[in-house]
Amino acid sequence: MEYVFLYILIWWSMLVLGLTFFRFQWTSYITPLILSVIPLTFISVMLQIFGLVDLTAIIQPLCAIACFGLIFRFKWVFSLIMVVIPFAVNIVWEFLLNYAVTWFDMNQVLHNLKEDNQFSVGFLISIMNFLLIYVLIKQRWGFSFIPRSSKQPIGFKNGNEKLLAFVFSCFFFIGLSSLAVYYKNQFYIWTMLMVLFIWLLLLRVAFRKDLEE
Repeated sequence: MEYVFLYILIWWSMLVLGLTFFRFQWTSYITPLILSVIPLTFISVMLQIFGLVDLTAIIQPLCAIACFGLIFRFKWVFSLIMVVIPFAVNIVWEFLLNYAVTWFDMNQVLHNLKEDNQFSVGFLISIMNFLLIYVLIKQRWGFSFIPRSSKQPIGFKNGNEKLLAFVFSCFFFIGLSSLAVYYKNQFYIWTMLMVLFIWLLLLRVAFRKDLEE
């Protein structure tokens, strides 16, 4: 039961983070948030019960994209972006927190990630998400190129191939991170570095696009 509460907390913070990154007032989306958190929590619990930890970084973001598209009614391309950016943040934070709580023992980090039973780490991730949300809102940071209404033009004009390329690349390495925990330490570390590197490039390209809009 404690993990149900944990997943509710994590998913709520992650979805709100996705909205906040693009300057949406998350309080205007309470109903879609609730309707999304319920199935996402159920899916996460089922993945843990059936021991499908190696698929979490593939299935979970796909389900989150579906929620942004079907429940929040965002365009699919924007749903993808709104999931990839906060999910990459959480993947990196999960690694760093596990690295810290195991006193920098990489073998123990991989063991914890395989078991996916670190309640304290998950709780800290959600707290860090909420802190980041607070900073983004307080400092008025974020991107605004996503239309405020689904009835507005899609706003994705020429010259966005680079942004989409980075989004799909980041999504690929996020999915690869789940499989990487079953291989050598160096492979997982390189996967994390690629997620972080592409995420930073993605933010840079998104910032440029924001200036063009």
